[in-house]
Amino acid sequence: MKLARILFWNILLLASCGRYNKINSNAVLNENRVTNELAQEQIKAFEYTAALRGNYQKTTISKEAILTSKKRGGNPVKQPCTLEDWAKLMDLLELIELEQLHKFEPPSKDFQFDGASLARLRIISKDKIYETQGFDHGNPPKEVTDLVKEILSISENIE
Repeated sequence: MKLARILFWNILLLASCGRYNKINSNAVLNENRVTNELAQEQIKAFEYTAALRGNYQKTTISKEAILTSKKRGGNPVKQPCTLEDWAKLMDLLELIELEQLHKFEPPSKDFQFDGASLARLRIISKDKIYETQGFDHGNPPKEVTDLVKEILSISENIE
């Protein structure tokens, strides 16, 4: 009988610990989701630049407009940003931890010896600017690949 009681209490204890961990992990996920949603509400623009001797590209996308420039200091081409494009960028942004953006490692560093254009992604919010490390144009860190591809796709469609 004592053995049955001990087994019963151990099973009950293990079951409640597992439930507690599940509740805590759900709370952390919900907290991260709320933090990301708040950050998304404050996003003002996405900025992508790529530069190499003689080559330059800058794309800035805000909720209101898309600006692309192929020349430093030149007049950018401007077009209104559609709600569909902005929503797509926000959906992709939801998959990225903004506070970790500067820590994402680029898969290659050919830009260090002029083997590729040096590119950077900046996400501008009301209070802060989040920026990646430099990476090769066309080969961004895996965490932001889809977002960079979408930004480049949007910018190519307005020229």
